[in-house]
Amino acid sequence: MNQIDKEIQDNQEKETKLQQKLTILVKSQLAQEQINQQKILRMLQLVKESINILQQFKLKSKSYQKLKRILNNKIIKKIDQQISNNYV
Repeated sequence: MNQIDKEIQDNQEKETKLQQKLTILVKSQLAQEQINQQKILRMLQLVKESINILQQFKLKSKSYQKLKRILNNKIIKKIDQQISNNYV
């Protein structure tokens, strides 16, 4: 019986060590997944910020193009007016 008790105790110790290793591995894996999620969230935030910057640029670009068109139209009208005044 003494040998059997020793083997049972050894097996229990091995099981405890394996459970501890498994716990460490699981915690490590969870920590790594959390780090990966944080990285993904940061990348998504950077993408969102980039999209916002691009949209602002697009809006500014549209405003610039509209202003340019208005100014060009006014300049063309002035030139047309000058030409008509010169020929009248």
